[in-house]
Amino acid sequence: MEAWAAAYLDQTPRDKPATVDEDVSQQFKDMGVTITATAADEATIEIHPANEPAIAAWLECETSWRVAPTMAGLFYVGLDYVACRLVLDDLGSPPGTFADLRHMERAARPLLNKRDE
Repeated sequence: MEAWAAAYLDQTPRDKPATVDEDVSQQFKDMGVTITATAADEATIEIHPANEPAIAAWLECETSWRVAPTMAGLFYVGLDYVACRLVLDDLGSPPGTFADLRHMERAARPLLNKRDE
């Protein structure tokens, strides 16, 4: 999630895949996903078929964040649920995908709102 947030905030190049290291592996483990890096291609991450609808929805909804301007910069409040529901309907997402999306939102929000001290 941290790699996604950094790319979303333009802190890392979007055209370069995130490196799968111990930190990234732990972040996925915290979300209930086990990933392993292969020696041939460390940037390849296999998505379990059960998680594909949630990942597809997440990527489609990444421009649907509600933000509030503050003196410290933008504050990411959360996803626009109405817009996300339209995306889920359009994708024909199975039941439970919206709950998965909200779970990923809770993991991403602190990362998006992280400020340099």
